[in-house]
Amino acid sequence: AVKALQERLGQPFVNLCGLKNIEELTAVYDDICDRLGIPHMDMEAEQKEAQLRIGNAADKLNGRPVVIGGESHNHAGMIAEALHKNGISILRLFDSERKDEHFENIDTEAVEQAKAFAEKRFFAPEAVAVGDTAIYFTGTKHFYRQIRFNSHFGLYAAVKMAEELAKAANMERDPREIQKKGHGCSAL
Repeated sequence: AVKALQERLGQPFVNLCGLKNIEELTAVYDDICDRLGIPHMDMEAEQKEAQLRIGNAADKLNGRPVVIGGESHNHAGMIAEALHKNGISILRLFDSERKDEHFENIDTEAVEQAKAFAEKRFFAPEAVAVGDTAIYFTGTKHFYRQIRFNSHFGLYAAVKMAEELAKAANMERDPREIQKKGHGCSAL
């Protein structure tokens, strides 16, 4: 369908959801600017600001491991990679949608939700978690809930996740909160 639409409109398709890292995102932005004949965005300034803010969040986490559920963002792997590169220890990324992707230095586990929730084969109560899958598996009391992306895209999404994780590290919550909604949309 995408190919047919691309041919009919005479416009190339850009898969922003399939990007794996900030470099790919920057390349797509550059390509779009070239095609539109407009000046390139200053991604270097954006990256420096993001690195500073993620670094500040990493300092607040003080080495505590982070576990990310893939449902927390369409680009969970890209965000995990950005956080890791800027000093945040990523213990694991649970992601059912990107089973075949591998991110450098990040333990990624493909999760079929209904089966995984029945098995509960991972436990890390010392971790800080984002996303219901990560919260459920870790058993941590330090988490924040985010489903998909809460309107956060690109570098800002990584910054926002890092800052929210730093806040969650200092707050205790009851992980049973996630049980109220039935473990995500695809469960059973």
